[in-house]
Amino acid sequence: MAVKGRDIALRAASAVVLAPAAVAATWGGGVWFLALLIVASVVLAFEWAAMSAPHARRVMGGAVSFGVVAAVIPWNAPFMLATVKIAPGLCAGNTMVMKTAEDAPPSCFLVPRVLEDGTRNPFALQRLKDKLGDRSNASSEIELDGTWGSLVGEEGRGVRTIIDMVSATRLDCVLGSAGTMRAALTRAVHHTRHRRAFGALLVDQPLMRNVLTDLALESEAASLLGMRLAHAVDEGETELTRLGVAVGKYWVCKRTSPFVAEALECLGGNGYVEENGMARLYRQAPLNSIWEGSGNVNALDVLRAIGREPASLMALLKEASVARGRLTTLDTALDEVERDCAGLAALDGVEAATGARRLVERLALTLQGSLMVLHSPAELTEAFVESRLGGAKGGSFGTLDAGFVATAAPTAIERASVTA
Repeated sequence: MAVKGRDIALRAASAVVLAPAAVAATWGGGVWFLALLIVASVVLAFEWAAMSAPHARRVMGGAVSFGVVAAVIPWNAPFMLATVKIAPGLCAGNTMVMKTAEDAPPSCFLVPRVLEDGTRNPFALQRLKDKLGDRSNASSEIELDGTWGSLVGEEGRGVRTIIDMVSATRLDCVLGSAGTMRAALTRAVHHTRHRRAFGALLVDQPLMRNVLTDLALESEAASLLGMRLAHAVDEGETELTRLGVAVGKYWVCKRTSPFVAEALECLGGNGYVEENGMARLYRQAPLNSIWEGSGNVNALDVLRAIGREPASLMALLKEASVARGRLTTLDTALDEVERDCAGLAALDGVEAATGARRLVERLALTLQGSLMVLHSPAELTEAFVESRLGGAKGGSFGTLDAGFVATAAPTAIERASVTA
């Protein structure tokens, strides 16, 4: 294929991962949601140098690679690329952010796998990565030599272009983590319903009911938040999604690792055996918290959004306040988080950054509490709000007040069960 436009030689070291995952959740015997998630992850790492190809000019590389799915590739403003160590996603093309000149802002480029004439865009596999988890989604390091790429968006606006994509895939991380929680919970409930110990089924043992109820509350709140954010994206509620997706990504993904660890314990040693499936979920659990910005990145992004786009904070607080007047504990928590947000202006940068995680956690919990009030059974809602926002809980799962276990356990465990 003839290459039109400017030829650019690039040498890069970067990585990209694309993970498709199917998430299914069944509540009360009905299919609650089924989502095919395509999650693209960003890894920062680069090294650029000019190559000696004709017409090449020295360029400096930008720091982001990102997996995308592209059925139709816009063949405008093409570039010739040569790189080292870039890991492709399982998709029709990858986008990369790089500088077209040493003193220029980075631009975004789409690198297709297959060219217009049907030939493959050239690359050579260097190695497959030995990852902690997510092994079915192989990650590799490849070398690009004379690979064709096309400019996406305006030249010099690459970071902005990538950030728009990252906002979408952060939602995928929320949904993927909620689905992982659900998968772990259903395994735990199924096991305890069929395993007897100390003269009774595990599911009927008081302390196990506390654990399962606590896990069920967490899973329901995560699913509600993920689906509300998905609806906001579908409906174009940009002010809510700007802040809400970052808040949800931080909290739901952060909660997945301890959640799966606790669910695994419900199975005892069986949960630590590979053929069970729980061990795989445990290895997978931390991944979405790393992809598209780790916890600190998301928490600081929330602070930036509050400072630069105050309308996004107003939209989030308005959404969380829909359920005001229903539970005193939730109302008190909303008052506190509103005061904390209003007090950000009086803090210096260090103080604000130091408290970012706590603020984001409170924003997430109040929003989850509000959604539970609107969409969940009253006994589950009260148990969630009082335990997460009212202090009626310890630091680990299975520390709910006995009264909440007695009232919420039957409904919570039944909704967490898989039925024919």
